[in-house]
Amino acid sequence: MLFGHQGYGEVLGKITSARLIVSSSAPFIFAFIMQKLGPTLALSVAATVGVLGVATFFSVARLVRRSTQ
Repeated sequence: MLFGHQGYGEVLGKITSARLIVSSSAPFIFAFIMQKLGPTLALSVAATVGVLGVATFFSVARLVRRSTQ
């Protein structure tokens, strides 16, 4: 519905590859931050990124809801 039949596979591949790269590099980045800045700051960074992710999810959901009305 969002990307059409023609571009669906291409867009899905781009989204999936970006997600896989981020998912596979996250433990190394977290370990690096923990080693350099300490566990408290590393957990604060992880929590902040999580909150930003949830906020982004709700923003996209609101935009989709508006576009379908």
